[in-house]
Amino acid sequence: MNPDRIPPELDIEAAIDNAPLSFYQIAIAVICSLVIMIDGFGNQSIAFVAPVLLHDWALRPAMLGAIFSIGLFGGALAAMVIGPLSGRFGRKSVLVASMLIFALASVATTRATGAASMLVLRLLTGIGVGGALPLLLATTAEYSPKRFRATIVSAMYAGYPLGAVLGGLLSIRLIPMFGWQSVFYLGGLLPLAFLPLVLAVVPESTVYLITVGKSRSEIQRILHRLGIAADNTARFIIPEHARSGAGIQQLFRDGRALATVLIGATCFMGVLLTYVLVNWTPTLLKQSGYPLDIAVMSSILLNLGTVFAAPILGRAMDRLGPYGVIGGAFLVGAVFVTLIGWPKDHITGMLAVIFLAGFFSIGAQLCVVTLATIYYPTHLRATGIGLAMVVARVGAVLGPAIGGGMLAVGFKPAALFEVAAVASVLASLAIFLMQWRVPRPNAPSRRASTDAL
Repeated sequence: MNPDRIPPELDIEAAIDNAPLSFYQIAIAVICSLVIMIDGFGNQSIAFVAPVLLHDWALRPAMLGAIFSIGLFGGALAAMVIGPLSGRFGRKSVLVASMLIFALASVATTRATGAASMLVLRLLTGIGVGGALPLLLATTAEYSPKRFRATIVSAMYAGYPLGAVLGGLLSIRLIPMFGWQSVFYLGGLLPLAFLPLVLAVVPESTVYLITVGKSRSEIQRILHRLGIAADNTARFIIPEHARSGAGIQQLFRDGRALATVLIGATCFMGVLLTYVLVNWTPTLLKQSGYPLDIAVMSSILLNLGTVFAAPILGRAMDRLGPYGVIGGAFLVGAVFVTLIGWPKDHITGMLAVIFLAGFFSIGAQLCVVTLATIYYPTHLRATGIGLAMVVARVGAVLGPAIGGGMLAVGFKPAALFEVAAVASVLASLAIFLMQWRVPRPNAPSRRASTDAL
């Protein structure tokens, strides 16, 4: 290279934002969505078999609530460390490890013989699922143009409830034919089958590759697949503060503290109401005399409502901004969540209310995670999503446990849905407070950082 010639600079993030949407970017989102779909199936599988276990193992409601909650606790443990781990070892390697943990734990669950072994295995399953989710979301967000980011991430994340929907439909057939163990066999074999596709398609974070000084050829190969032309001597530009690390403390610096608290609070409320609905609605309907297929159908419709909500609310976020869309959806959803607990003369009307509760309240919760991918910069995205999910998992652990405790002391089922509706209203208030009080983050300073590559 001519020493007098200054190498051109390439801001990869800006290049992705300005370039046309490529087939490779769509492929990344699709593969991540498929893996999230498997995670959704695996995470919700315990709800599908719960009515059977309640009978076969003679479980008390409080113990069933503990089994629901322990997997979510495992997810919280994983989410706490996923940002620093991916910053050290790379997102892709940590994602593969998380998928393996989830797959092996799910298969091992088929050997559970009682509450004690089920608790341990659901903990391990939760660790695998909780480790994979933030990385899949962060990767999809990094490789999505800003103008489509909320739409793509929301649609991709819709794979999570879609996995629960398909899992519920399959469970209706599998459990009577092959027993409850078949649900966990399928949940474990699917991630193993998808691992080669993840290894072949999903890229490592370019910010990670640049920060740790990985081979220039690997970065060039990713850019080529994205359809972005880069000079062989180009210096790649990343945020100046990307080298400060991806620790949790960074989420409370540079004006991000209030937003981090409010995103966490919204996730807590949103996930609490989600898991009260998803875990307890099927069991309560079954105990009220509805057949098993109707009870499972309620869980399917909750998740199906979220699947429809994701692309609709996500596109509205890109066009109208996130705060009004998410806050308004939580408010409307609170009405339908309350109505689930009211007596109904017709099954069709009850199922329609359940679908709309999933569309608005659980759909809004899904979009809060999308908001986190938009708000945090690339190098903090996995950490920010991970912390939000840690706080959310607290709500997820408390939700089923609160439900079990309320039923154990004699509360009527309607009270559970009223608690979930209050959580939806509080989540809405947190989002509107974020709109009023949190300024947009300043554009980060950037610098060329690949001179040594």
